[in-house]
Amino acid sequence: MATVRSAVLHHLQRRCVVLLALWGIGWNTADLLLADDAVPKGSLSGTIVGPDGKPVSGAKIWVNTWHNKRLAEARSDAVGRFRLGPVEPVYRHPWHILVEAVGFAPQYIQSESYSVFPGADCDLEQIQIDRGRVFSGQVLDVDGQPAGDAKITYKVSGRQDGMAEQQTVTDSAGQFHTIPLPVGKLYLFVAASERQLAWIDCPVQPGGEELLKPVRLKRDAPVQGIVKDERGRPVAGVPMNANYEFKTTSDSEGKFMVRGFGPKAHFQFQLRREGYVFINRGVNVRDGGIYWHEVGEDPPIERGPFRQLEIVLEPVAWIEGRAIDSETGKPVRVSQVVLCFFERNANGEVVLSGCRSPRFEQPEAGRFRVPYSSPSEYHLTVSADGYHDAEAFTPKMTELGPIEGIIVKLKKRKEGTVSDVPRQTIAGAVTRDGKPVKTGWVGLWLLRSKCEVGFGWQMRGRTTIAEPCYIRSATIQNGTYSLNVPYQNDAWFVVVEEPGHAPTQIGPIKIALNEKRRLDIACVEGGSVRGRVKNVPAGWEGHLWAVAFTRNGIIVDARVSPDGTYCFQHLPPGEYGLKVGHNAYYDSELTPPWKVNLSKEEWHREIDPWQRAKTANVTAGHETRGVELELPPMLAGQYYQGSSE
Repeated sequence: MATVRSAVLHHLQRRCVVLLALWGIGWNTADLLLADDAVPKGSLSGTIVGPDGKPVSGAKIWVNTWHNKRLAEARSDAVGRFRLGPVEPVYRHPWHILVEAVGFAPQYIQSESYSVFPGADCDLEQIQIDRGRVFSGQVLDVDGQPAGDAKITYKVSGRQDGMAEQQTVTDSAGQFHTIPLPVGKLYLFVAASERQLAWIDCPVQPGGEELLKPVRLKRDAPVQGIVKDERGRPVAGVPMNANYEFKTTSDSEGKFMVRGFGPKAHFQFQLRREGYVFINRGVNVRDGGIYWHEVGEDPPIERGPFRQLEIVLEPVAWIEGRAIDSETGKPVRVSQVVLCFFERNANGEVVLSGCRSPRFEQPEAGRFRVPYSSPSEYHLTVSADGYHDAEAFTPKMTELGPIEGIIVKLKKRKEGTVSDVPRQTIAGAVTRDGKPVKTGWVGLWLLRSKCEVGFGWQMRGRTTIAEPCYIRSATIQNGTYSLNVPYQNDAWFVVVEEPGHAPTQIGPIKIALNEKRRLDIACVEGGSVRGRVKNVPAGWEGHLWAVAFTRNGIIVDARVSPDGTYCFQHLPPGEYGLKVGHNAYYDSELTPPWKVNLSKEEWHREIDPWQRAKTANVTAGHETRGVELELPPMLAGQYYQGSSE
């Protein structure tokens, strides 16, 4: 099955947020999203318009969370306006805002490109939806006859999956039709009982209709397997998946069957069961049998051949310890345990990474058991009500096994006491025009120094700087903020974001271990860039996007108007690289996405996004005009059709 390595639709809104970020690259970020309970709720608003610029009424706008739980929903009114909320304030919201309207292609606001501000409304301005392109096709069974009731799953996607997944089934003639789809990359899958999963991917160009090539199904070749516990007993009811798409469950005898692949399948097999080590294997089926290796092994060690995929569950190991009062020695009930990997700098300072808060057991007050599934050495932060946090280190383990004898001494919170656990903070006042900022977020960012992935970092099909990572966030309250800094580093960026203004960036900043930094921030007025795209190809009017980026992690896009003009607003002052592109094709300087088995040199090839960018300088309170852009050579979107061989 083809590896999906295309760019994603990014819909960054100019007014509220112009930064784009990834999750905190391994650090515990679960506490970063929601504001404190005492902070007032906020809302999101905007105007839905069609390609002609006229408002669209009755459009549905919503935000989902896990398991499609609806967080908020609204309908656009007669003038296209909508309002989502009130909802809890969230920094860099982890869920897309989805937009649908009858007769139009779905649209969305990219997750982590917008925030909900405490006690304020964030106006996303105009959100344009397009008429879209409709695809139709036919599915034929093994014997060439129409395959009715085949399940069709499809979406238009890029770097992330923004569009909601759509499903339909073939009729008695084996035919199907999609809803109107936006410009991008179509990924369409055909599933039928006892047949290989078939797929098509191809570019989606603006508007019109397109007939896909007929899909001819093939018989699948089931992969047999069994799940056993550490004593060799079969385990029933264990859910598993292959390539995240084919799901199965072990029966009463522990047996299972992976279906949908061809006779020489290769797939990633995953199994997760509480109390046992996570199973993550790369599986290859050949003429001689089944081979597999552990995902992440370097170099991978292949096991096999086997007649079936036998899974032996391995219980997780436990870190066992006691939490006691530092003065009385009495047991203290633990409220949380945070488990981190760590390294030591040359001077012996500890740098944490990969932190998580696992479920822990506490059979009685003061005795805790924390599961771990990877041999290493760990740092533990133990919390308890009424006490300062305390830390402990485990010995280094080369194989899974019990770790015992950990004793954590907790100090009561009272006047004159401080935590023994090193804490770094950045705190201060936030002002604009000399007055305290009433509402907003302060984010803690790290930049990625280079892009060394063969197919590059992209927005709207164009290579850009690597996206920054946000690590922590804090609300602005009464004109002040306080950020917890997870570890020492010399390249932190502090970013203030308010509704209706450009972000203000301070950095890079060096924070030492246990440092308490005072940083007052005077917010700076933003600027804008206005220009024109030359030689817009026929049929692409209104479907191109201008992209702007800086060396400090600012990435923003703006739709190019049908007359070829574009405008970036609310940009922080600085030097910008500008490009123009769209979602359906790849930048020609990238490694072709259909090229597989990349060499090490190709994979780690660095791409300089500035090399082919037009530069422009933005100054506070001014508009830079007349910046002309031109659509560059791009790799023609390829049409692929195949099955899960």
